[in-house]
Amino acid sequence: MIAIDLLRLALNAEPKNQACLKKNHSGNKVRIYMTEKSITRQVGDDELQQVKDVAIKFFLAIKNYSLYPEHHAISKGSIADFKTHLDRFFKNYGNLRIDVERERLLYRGDVIHQGPPDPENSAFLFYRDGIQWLEFQEGLGRKEILDFIKIIDRYKAQKEEAEGDIVTALWEAEFSSLNYGTNELLWEEDVLIDFSRLKVMEEEHLGLDKHIENQADVPSIADPGLDKSVWKLTAEEIKETLNFVHEEEHRNFDADLFDVLLVFMKMQEEKEDFAVVLDFIRESLQNTIAKGDFQSASKLLNSMREIYRSYKTERFWALPLLEDFFVMISSPQVLSTLSEAWLKIEEKDPDIIKEMRQMLLLLSPQAILTLGPMLLEVPSSTIHKSLMEVIGSLATRDLRPLIRLLDHPKKNLVQKAIYILGFMKDESVDRSLLKMVHDPSEQIREETLKALVRRKSAGIRELFPLIEDSSDNIRRCFLEYLGHKRSEEAENLLVDYLGKQRVNRKVFPQLLDTYRTLGRCGSRRSIPFLKDRLLNKAWIPGLGKSMHQQGAALALLELENKEAREILNLASKSRFPGVRNAYQSALELKNEQ
Repeated sequence: MIAIDLLRLALNAEPKNQACLKKNHSGNKVRIYMTEKSITRQVGDDELQQVKDVAIKFFLAIKNYSLYPEHHAISKGSIADFKTHLDRFFKNYGNLRIDVERERLLYRGDVIHQGPPDPENSAFLFYRDGIQWLEFQEGLGRKEILDFIKIIDRYKAQKEEAEGDIVTALWEAEFSSLNYGTNELLWEEDVLIDFSRLKVMEEEHLGLDKHIENQADVPSIADPGLDKSVWKLTAEEIKETLNFVHEEEHRNFDADLFDVLLVFMKMQEEKEDFAVVLDFIRESLQNTIAKGDFQSASKLLNSMREIYRSYKTERFWALPLLEDFFVMISSPQVLSTLSEAWLKIEEKDPDIIKEMRQMLLLLSPQAILTLGPMLLEVPSSTIHKSLMEVIGSLATRDLRPLIRLLDHPKKNLVQKAIYILGFMKDESVDRSLLKMVHDPSEQIREETLKALVRRKSAGIRELFPLIEDSSDNIRRCFLEYLGHKRSEEAENLLVDYLGKQRVNRKVFPQLLDTYRTLGRCGSRRSIPFLKDRLLNKAWIPGLGKSMHQQGAALALLELENKEAREILNLASKSRFPGVRNAYQSALELKNEQ
C-alpha cells in the first residue's frame, strides 16, 4: 500500500488540463432532393434581368475571392454586392432556384449564364460534380455565402489527392438557407463502408527489456597516461549525442508511467489495491488522450486487453474490475477529453488521425453512446469521418448501443445513426429502421428511406405507405425508387392504388408522377388497365377523368412497347377532344424530361 500511496501523490501533483472545445452550432442538415423540372410560368423582363444581375455578381464574387485574400476590400465588397442583389430578388420574388446544365445555368427555362466546359465555368463545375439545381433561400447570410464560395474555389480543379467533391462539401457544411439537388438516385449503388476492414491488429506484447548488452571495460579519462584523442568526440559522435539529448528532452513520460502502473497492477493480490491502480491508470489515460498522444494510449489499451485475456485463467477475481475499467474508459468522463486533443490535431496529419482511430477501436461498443453525440461537435470533416467509421466498426461487435441512438432527442444525431445503420449487414437492422419510417420528422423519414433502399432488404410492400407521405420530396423519392426497374410487385401495387384514386386539381402533379412510375416499372400486364383509363368514356366523369387520361397516356409513353404505341396512336386520332388533349399533354411532359 505504501507504493500505491506514493503513486497517488505523484499523479495528483500532475496539473489537469481544462477542456476548451469550441462547439459548432449548425442548423438543420441540407436535404437532398431528387431533381424534377419546375412548373414553368411566365417570367417578366424585370425578374429575368434581376436574376442575370445576381448571376453576374455571383461569378464576380467567385473570381475576386480566388484573386484576393478573404479579408481584402475587393473580395469583401464583391460578396457584399452579390448579397445586396440577392436580397433585392428575395424581396421581390422570393427564393431563387437555378437549374444546372452542362455548360449553362437556367432560370425557369431561360438561360442566365453560358460558358465553356472547364472549371472556370461554374455551370460546368456544378454539372461535373452531379448538381442539378441550386436554390438560394431567404435568410441566406454573408457567412453562408462566403462558405459556399470557398467550397466552389476549393473544388475548381479536381486533383488526384483531393478528397470528396462539391456535393460532399455542401452536405458536410449543413447550410440552412441553401438547398440543392443531385442526380445520384437513391437506389444506385453507394460506395459501401466495410466496417469489417477496420479490425484492430493485435500488437505484440512489449515486455520489459531483459537483455543487457555486454560492455568492455572502459579506461578512466582521469588517467594521466591516457591519450586525449581517445575521448575526443568526432563530428558523427557529436551529432549522435545531440540526438540523444533531444530524445531525452522529448521523452514520452506517459508511456513510462503506464509501464510502471502495469507492473504495479500485476503485483496486486487484493481487490482494493487492484482497483486503486486501475483508477490511476484510468486517470493517466484520460490525461494522455487530452494531450493527443493516441499512440501511447493504444499501447496501454492493447496491454490491458492482453492482461484481461491472461487473467481469464489466472485471476478470476480481477475480471469484473477489468470489465468495469473498459466500460469506464468508454464513458464521457474519459472520452470528453478528446475535445481538448482535437484542438491540437492538424486536420491534414493522417498519422495522428489514424492513431486516434486505432485507439478508439480498442474501446467497448458502449463507447458509441459517447462518440455519437460528439459527432455534432467535431471541428473538422476528417475527424467526423473517422468517428463515423469507428462507430460503424464498434457496432459490428454490438449493434445495441447504435440502435439506442435512434431514441436520442437530437434529430441530426438520429439521422447520422440511421445513415450508419444503413451499412450494417445484420438483418435485425431492418426492424429498427422500418419503425423510423413513421417518425414525425421529415428529415428522419427521408434518411430512413435512403438507408432502407441502400440495404435492398426491405420489401416494396412494407415501404409502400410512403406513397402518401406528407412530404412531397419523400413521395417523389419513393416513386423514383419504384420506377428504377421493372417489378411485378411494384406494378401490381400501383395498379391497385391508382384504381382507387379519386383526385382533384390539388393532387394532379402527384397523380401524374404515380402514373409515370407505373409506366417505368410496369409491363404488358398494365396495358388493359391503362387502355381503359385512356379510351373508355364512361368510367369516370368530370375533372378526374381528364387527369387519369393524361396520366394513363404518360404511363403508356414510358412503357415503350408495341401495344402501348398502338393505343397511343388511337388516342392521337380519337374523335374525342379530351382523349386527343390527354395524349398531347402527356407527350409534352415526356419531351420535357
